[in-house]
Amino acid sequence: MKKGRSPSKVNQRNPDNGKALGYNVDKEEICIDRRNSGETSFNELFSSLDRVAVKAQNNRIKFNVFVDRSTIDVFGNNGEIAMTNLTFPDSQSDGLELFSNGGNVKLLSLDIYRLKSIWSS
Repeated sequence: MKKGRSPSKVNQRNPDNGKALGYNVDKEEICIDRRNSGETSFNELFSSLDRVAVKAQNNRIKFNVFVDRSTIDVFGNNGEIAMTNLTFPDSQSDGLELFSNGGNVKLLSLDIYRLKSIWSS
Protein backbone atom coordinates (compact mmCIF):
# COMPACT_ATOMS: atom_id res chain seq x y z
CA MET A 1 0.00 0.00 0.00
CA LYS A 2 1.51 3.31 -0.99
CA LYS A 3 1.39 6.03 1.65
CA GLY A 4 -1.45 8.50 1.10
CA ARG A 5 -2.70 11.50 3.03
CA SER A 6 -5.39 10.10 5.30
CA PRO A 7 -6.48 6.91 7.06
CA SER A 8 -7.12 3.91 4.84
CA LYS A 9 -8.83 0.71 5.86
CA VAL A 10 -9.45 -2.89 5.00
CA ASN A 11 -12.86 -3.78 6.36
CA GLN A 12 -15.19 -6.73 6.40
CA ARG A 13 -18.14 -6.11 4.10
CA ASN A 14 -20.58 -5.26 6.89
CA PRO A 15 -19.02 -2.28 8.76
CA ASP A 16 -21.57 -2.64 11.57
CA ASN A 17 -20.44 -6.19 12.34
CA GLY A 18 -16.87 -6.92 11.36
CA LYS A 19 -13.19 -6.29 11.87
CA ALA A 20 -11.53 -3.17 10.50
CA LEU A 21 -7.83 -2.84 9.80
CA GLY A 22 -6.49 0.63 9.17
CA TYR A 23 -3.34 2.62 8.64
CA ASN A 24 -3.28 6.23 9.80
CA VAL A 25 -0.73 8.11 7.72
CA ASP A 26 -0.52 11.15 10.00
CA LYS A 27 0.07 9.04 13.13
CA GLU A 28 2.06 6.34 11.28
CA GLU A 29 0.18 3.53 12.97
CA ILE A 30 -1.73 0.40 12.10
CA CYS A 31 -4.96 -0.16 13.99
CA ILE A 32 -7.42 -2.99 14.40
CA ASP A 33 -10.90 -1.83 15.32
CA ARG A 34 -13.11 -4.45 16.90
CA ARG A 35 -15.67 -2.09 18.44
CA ASN A 36 -18.23 -3.38 15.89
CA SER A 37 -16.86 -6.90 15.60
CA GLY A 38 -19.95 -8.83 16.59
CA GLU A 39 -20.46 -10.20 20.09
CA THR A 40 -18.60 -7.95 22.53
CA SER A 41 -20.97 -7.76 25.49
CA PHE A 42 -19.25 -10.49 27.53
CA ASN A 43 -16.52 -8.06 28.68
CA GLU A 44 -16.47 -4.25 28.67
CA LEU A 45 -12.76 -4.20 27.70
CA PHE A 46 -13.15 -6.50 24.68
CA SER A 47 -14.56 -3.79 22.39
CA SER A 48 -11.33 -1.98 21.53
CA LEU A 49 -9.31 -0.02 19.00
CA ASP A 50 -5.77 -1.41 19.16
CA ARG A 51 -2.84 0.46 17.60
CA VAL A 52 0.84 -0.10 16.88
CA ALA A 53 3.34 2.31 15.31
CA VAL A 54 4.86 1.39 11.95
CA LYS A 55 6.73 3.76 9.65
CA ALA A 56 6.47 3.72 5.90
CA GLN A 57 9.56 2.48 4.06
CA ASN A 58 10.17 4.31 0.78
CA ASN A 59 6.69 5.81 1.13
CA ARG A 60 5.10 2.33 1.32
CA ILE A 61 3.62 -0.01 3.89
CA LYS A 62 3.57 -3.75 3.28
CA PHE A 63 0.78 -5.68 5.01
CA ASN A 64 0.49 -9.42 5.34
CA VAL A 65 -3.00 -10.01 6.67
CA PHE A 66 -4.56 -13.33 7.64
CA VAL A 67 -8.30 -13.31 8.34
CA ASP A 68 -10.57 -16.17 9.28
CA ARG A 69 -13.98 -16.33 10.93
CA SER A 70 -12.78 -15.13 14.34
CA THR A 71 -9.21 -13.86 14.07
CA ILE A 72 -7.17 -11.28 12.24
CA ASP A 73 -3.37 -11.42 12.18
CA VAL A 74 -1.44 -8.48 10.74
CA PHE A 75 2.26 -8.27 9.94
CA GLY A 76 3.66 -4.91 8.83
CA ASN A 77 6.79 -4.37 6.78
CA ASN A 78 7.94 -7.98 6.61
CA GLY A 79 7.35 -8.71 10.29
CA GLU A 80 8.60 -5.44 11.77
CA ILE A 81 5.34 -5.40 13.71
CA ALA A 82 2.74 -8.06 14.42
CA MET A 83 -0.80 -7.77 15.74
CA THR A 84 -3.47 -10.36 16.37
CA ASN A 85 -7.06 -9.97 17.50
CA LEU A 86 -9.96 -12.24 18.24
CA THR A 87 -13.50 -11.31 17.15
CA PHE A 88 -16.95 -12.87 17.12
CA PRO A 89 -18.76 -11.60 13.99
CA ASP A 90 -22.12 -12.94 12.85
CA SER A 91 -22.36 -15.34 9.91
CA GLN A 92 -23.21 -12.49 7.49
CA SER A 93 -19.72 -10.97 7.83
CA ASP A 94 -18.18 -12.82 4.92
CA GLY A 95 -16.53 -10.26 2.64
CA LEU A 96 -13.78 -7.65 2.48
CA GLU A 97 -13.81 -4.01 1.49
CA LEU A 98 -10.84 -1.72 0.71
CA PHE A 99 -11.23 2.04 0.95
CA SER A 100 -9.55 5.34 1.80
CA ASN A 101 -11.08 8.25 3.72
CA GLY A 102 -10.36 11.56 2.00
CA GLY A 103 -6.91 10.71 0.68
CA ASN A 104 -5.16 8.76 -2.01
CA VAL A 105 -4.01 5.22 -1.38
CA LYS A 106 -2.64 3.08 -4.16
CA LEU A 107 -2.96 -0.67 -3.78
CA LEU A 108 0.13 -2.06 -5.50
CA SER A 109 -0.76 -5.73 -5.22
CA LEU A 110 -3.28 -8.03 -3.57
CA ASP A 111 -3.05 -11.79 -3.24
CA ILE A 112 -5.93 -13.74 -1.72
CA TYR A 113 -5.61 -17.34 -0.60
CA ARG A 114 -8.27 -19.61 0.79
CA LEU A 115 -7.33 -21.01 4.19
CA LYS A 116 -7.99 -24.70 4.71
CA SER A 117 -10.16 -25.64 7.66
CA ILE A 118 -8.62 -27.60 10.49
CA TRP A 119 -11.94 -29.45 10.79
CA SER A 120 -12.54 -32.48 8.60
CA SER A 121 -15.69 -32.29 6.50
